[in-house]
Amino acid sequence: ANITINCTATGQPQPKIIWKMPCGRDNTRARVLSNGTLVISGATIWDTGMYECVAFSLFGNMSSKIHVVVPSVDRSWKLSDSCSGWRQSRYNNSVYYAASSSTTWDQTKYYYCPTGYHWACTKEGKEIFKDNNNWSGQYTYYSQCGWRGDRYPYYGGSYRYYFRFRDSVSTNAHKYSSKYEEHQLEYTSSTSNFAGAVCIKNSQ
Repeated sequence: ANITINCTATGQPQPKIIWKMPCGRDNTRARVLSNGTLVISGATIWDTGMYECVAFSLFGNMSSKIHVVVPSVDRSWKLSDSCSGWRQSRYNNSVYYAASSSTTWDQTKYYYCPTGYHWACTKEGKEIFKDNNNWSGQYTYYSQCGWRGDRYPYYGGSYRYYFRFRDSVSTNAHKYSSKYEEHQLEYTSSTSNFAGAVCIKNSQ
């Protein structure tokens, strides 16, 4: 199946339209038609995400965003802790941490966020979490939602450290479960001690 997203702009001279893909990545299956429509051939689960249409003209730029969800996305991966694997950040209320039932990071898997939210990119995380000097005392997930420190279940549970971003396969970025929320991102390629995904509320 293909994804088709329309984007039109009028003006004199005619504005130029470009599309920004999720996490700024290239997509060799995507093409932009002469009327500004974006077409992605052979849609896969990894085409889920936030797309932005930008119209450029001599008098300025305008943009519009749309969140695309490819059907049949797996929604069963979340942990059933006392927060149902879904904890809102107290540092930034647009951010949620989605905890995973598995502690192994499957780098081929798309970790789907609930409707109205998207799996955040590393760039988005850097823009939000960038303070290593002020400490709120609020941890990412440590000892919350029924966790014993970094472990769940409380007794004999597995260690869960790394909340991943959509493009962590290439950036290695993560939010560490026991660091203060505002702390900058950290980096490791480890696929063990996986905690879950960082989700952000879609812009209107």
